[in-house]
Amino acid sequence: MVAITPGTGATIASPTAEGQAFLTLQWWQNMEEDASKNPTSIQRFTGSKGTDNDRFFSGSWQILAKQEIGPTGSLVITAESYLNNLTFSPGSPAGTFKSTNPAAYLLEILSFLMARQNDSTKNPEKKNYITGTFNAVSGVYLGQFSLPFATTMQANGTLDTPQEYLL
Repeated sequence: MVAITPGTGATIASPTAEGQAFLTLQWWQNMEEDASKNPTSIQRFTGSKGTDNDRFFSGSWQILAKQEIGPTGSLVITAESYLNNLTFSPGSPAGTFKSTNPAAYLLEILSFLMARQNDSTKNPEKKNYITGTFNAVSGVYLGQFSLPFATTMQANGTLDTPQEYLL
């Protein structure tokens, strides 16, 4: 489990990095389905949940971004939003993930998880559930995800809970 600190009053309040990814990817799907926020019907986030023995939320993601060299020589990546009138907050104060732009917030989470996946001390089972590449010419991060979850019965339906896979 990768425990993180969610921001106070944040739109996404999960206390794990895996939970943040699981919920933020679904948040993006919901925003894309809202015609008032997405009048051109752009689909950059796809995903579906497996049933029966296949309990993975799987799909693809695309985040538009600009890359430049900052004043100290460091690489600066700026994710761009493309939807209208989004209401999103990392919390105040912000937690582990701090971007106020929801595209940048998700890119923070996904980059964080991919870095953990590449660290054998944090990922001894070598699970590679999130992948991504950046094309500097097109300015697009492209990737795939397959996040495990568990479903439990509740009095008023079912509840899907992301499962942690990293240390």
